[in-house]
Amino acid sequence: TAYRRQRQMCIRDSFIVNDPYLGGTHLMDVRFVKPFFYEGELFAWLANTGHWPDTGGAVPGGFSANATEVEQEGLRLPPVKLFKAGVMDEEILSIVLSNIRIADQRIGDIKAQAAALTVGEKRFTELIDRYGKETVLQAIQELKARAAQQMRARIQSIPDGTYQGSAFIDSDGVVDEALEISMKIRKQDTELYFDMSDSSPPCMGPMNSVIATTRSSIYLAIKHIFPEVPINAGTFEPLHIEDPEGTFLYARYPRPVSGCAAEVSQRIAEAVFSALVGAIPDQLFAAPAGTSGNFCLGGYDPKRERSYVMYVISGGGYGGNPKEDGLSNGCSTIGISKTTPIEVMEQYYPVLFEEYSLHEGSGGAGSRRGGFGVNYKVRLRRGSAKASMVMDHGRSGPLGALGGETIRVSTPGGGGYGNPFQRDPELVSRDVHRGYYSSEEAQARFGVVLNQDCSPDIDSTHKLREP
Repeated sequence: TAYRRQRQMCIRDSFIVNDPYLGGTHLMDVRFVKPFFYEGELFAWLANTGHWPDTGGAVPGGFSANATEVEQEGLRLPPVKLFKAGVMDEEILSIVLSNIRIADQRIGDIKAQAAALTVGEKRFTELIDRYGKETVLQAIQELKARAAQQMRARIQSIPDGTYQGSAFIDSDGVVDEALEISMKIRKQDTELYFDMSDSSPPCMGPMNSVIATTRSSIYLAIKHIFPEVPINAGTFEPLHIEDPEGTFLYARYPRPVSGCAAEVSQRIAEAVFSALVGAIPDQLFAAPAGTSGNFCLGGYDPKRERSYVMYVISGGGYGGNPKEDGLSNGCSTIGISKTTPIEVMEQYYPVLFEEYSLHEGSGGAGSRRGGFGVNYKVRLRRGSAKASMVMDHGRSGPLGALGGETIRVSTPGGGGYGNPFQRDPELVSRDVHRGYYSSEEAQARFGVVLNQDCSPDIDSTHKLREP
């Protein structure tokens, strides 16, 4: 009887966790987890993740570019029961809210994430009620088996062999030295084996990656290459990842990790693309901008008499591919997030965007050029604020903002695909007409000489392009 009573109470429990070393990413990604029972027996676990704008730490938003330990990045929560028997634990809630900025705004996130679990529980119950427990279990196994089968069929298109690629992090934010991701991929039959053991050692700054992020970044990269394969646990059965212990891609406490999910993950994916592009060039593309460009401004608005934390997630250029030029101002490799409309941010925060434009000239040269990034310039209109930024594929970032000072950001473009001297001169002329490149850049990057009216000088171009 006591066991049944305890089990009934557990049915209404919900956990909160953001610990990076226990399957998490960085501290701003907060997970809600709930056991799902059917007819009194544990059937599955329900979960969702919300990116909170702030979880405390040294700077608003959590992206401290010079943090040297995880405690400087925010509040770290092990799996604890925030809801016990369906009732929120006010003591745990008070601990959370006492350690973060704009605590009053987190109540909405907490209620939304908890409600999402309740909706999931309701709909899952309805599904099993309708089709029966055994049918649902069989369907889950069948979906996994079919996804694994489809992934193996795609992998089979890659010739057997070992492929090497690499990607680089600009620096860890503390030590001004690049970090290398060394990616070795062995393809055998219908399986892929990943080895990153030759990558750089653990770093002092926040560009360490926890193993959950490292693994999911490889899964993400392969899903980019074979997007038509449905996603579930079976999708990744043919992917075998050796734990890169002793490198910055297997972070252990207390290494800082705020940059792992937003930046290092994209470099890992880029290393996978780099390794496989020689094997399956028709299915791959040049490197995208590969950065989320997380810019955060946190302060106090004296007019509205409230604190705020403003996020700006920047778009960047996609890499060229065999069929077309790269997309400009595309979302990051790891998600679909784009910049919030600047008109909305100007209404909610004491800022003025003095510029939001295409980062002309940032696209890489190639027969199919890369897309372009963006420029933006932000002015603080009133009060004081603290700015922080974690961004890769660029070498500088702002330290802070006070009063009427401004901050200007330029995001990267994508890489070029193929020999730039094989790009159609008419396409180069079009790019110059649109202001994407200057005439001098067109000649230097693509070997195209333009007349005064920006039309291609075919004779001069031919001579310049001779071997």
